[in-house]
Amino acid sequence: CTKPLGRNAAEAKRMLDTVEAAGVFAGYLEDLVYTPKTLKAIQSTQNGALGQVLWARSRETHPGPHSDWFWDKEVSGGGAIIDMGCHCIEISRNFIGKDIRPIEVMCWADTLVHPIEAEDSAVGLVRYASGALAQFEVAWTFRGGMDLRDAEEIVLVHNAAKLANDTVLETPSNQLREVVEVNIIAPNTLNYFVIPYMNPGSSILYVGSTLSEKAVPGSFSYVTTKHANIGMMRATCQDLAGRQIHTAAICPGFTDTEMLREHVPDEALTAVASMSAYDRLVNPDEIAATLLWAAASPVINGAVIHANLGQVER
Repeated sequence: CTKPLGRNAAEAKRMLDTVEAAGVFAGYLEDLVYTPKTLKAIQSTQNGALGQVLWARSRETHPGPHSDWFWDKEVSGGGAIIDMGCHCIEISRNFIGKDIRPIEVMCWADTLVHPIEAEDSAVGLVRYASGALAQFEVAWTFRGGMDLRDAEEIVLVHNAAKLANDTVLETPSNQLREVVEVNIIAPNTLNYFVIPYMNPGSSILYVGSTLSEKAVPGSFSYVTTKHANIGMMRATCQDLAGRQIHTAAICPGFTDTEMLREHVPDEALTAVASMSAYDRLVNPDEIAATLLWAAASPVINGAVIHANLGQVER
């Protein structure tokens, strides 16, 4: 079930009773706690990195829902709390312990900006049996989750990419457009919103690929858009001249990532690794270190840097 489970507790309880009587498994599918960064943080906490968790704070804000029905309290059941509080509470539960019962809840909510009957701002506290306290803050009154106004320097890294196994012979425009949206349009959107907040010393780094300057069969849309990334980086360099904001494209070789393993069978990985002069795959930490160096090196402004352990040409 997606959220909200019901518009009120009575509706939610009726749904629970129905599925339990029918012997059907039902649950609320939470996505935010399963991102790689959150899973690593939860694992570190469970391994004792922070000791006993006594307080957890989670905040989620945006300008408001994109669906008209969510603004109607009679249809949605509420405002910012029912929209985003579930995510914040579940994240706190994962750090405090999902086996520890909540025993007390208090909340403040108000309508401060939007002309609606439901709340557009709220702060809540949940006390657990262990004594731990979870605090959640939600609002439909912010432009977004990033506040860059006071940042001295910003490092914007364009790393997201979509890879499809396709060819020029069989790729319709709508399929190509899906890859372009991730590999080209998304970086442009971020540039549009973030560059106005960038001060001197900031940087924009594009993560390219070995295929940013060459091509192989069966990767038509990926090769096309990765070449376009290089053009975007070079145009960025020219358009930002004089602002002391530098840019570069870091092009990793075959890197040991989930995306690579999804497209290369295990039995072929050894052959792929042998294509580097070091006879191994690039480690993601090596690319991260290269990006960190690039962010602090304005002398490489406009450069294309291949981080591939020395690719063997055959």
